[in-house]
Amino acid sequence: APNLVVTADNDAEKKHLATWKTGADALNAHKIPDILAVVAVNAVESDQTDAKDNVGKKEIEAGLKLFLGAFSDLKSTTSESVAAGDYVVSIGRLEGTNDHDLGKMKKTDKKISLDVAEVSHFDKDGKVDHTWRFHSGMQLPGRIGASTPLMSCVPTDTPRGAMM
Repeated sequence: APNLVVTADNDAEKKHLATWKTGADALNAHKIPDILAVVAVNAVESDQTDAKDNVGKKEIEAGLKLFLGAFSDLKSTTSESVAAGDYVVSIGRLEGTNDHDLGKMKKTDKKISLDVAEVSHFDKDGKVDHTWRFHSGMQLPGRIGASTPLMSCVPTDTPRGAMM
């Protein structure tokens, strides 16, 4: 059965929003250790365009390094975020320049603008233990000029995704 969560605008939800914002600010500062500080040890990151989930901080860190390395000026803007129960839902945009290789895909020096929606769940300790990310799988490769789907450029044993 589906879960229905209604925002209570209580202290717990405000804390989840503040923690989520800390992670988003760390992403914009490209401070991977600060991003990982708000993530649970066995967190799961599910990006709907990835072949598999990233499980655990080690895989999430590898994905962050891969993506932030390929887009060294990457910035995230959030147009809206709301907390409801143990969830934070955000809608925003990632923008940056593909100025370094992304796995097997060579850099294109093209700018991207990628619309993103995320749902993050917080555990009892106030850490993100699961993030679900939604965006157009063709939006990114089309904008950077890739002629093949993005995930075919990344080795299958390399974690992918990793946005906060």
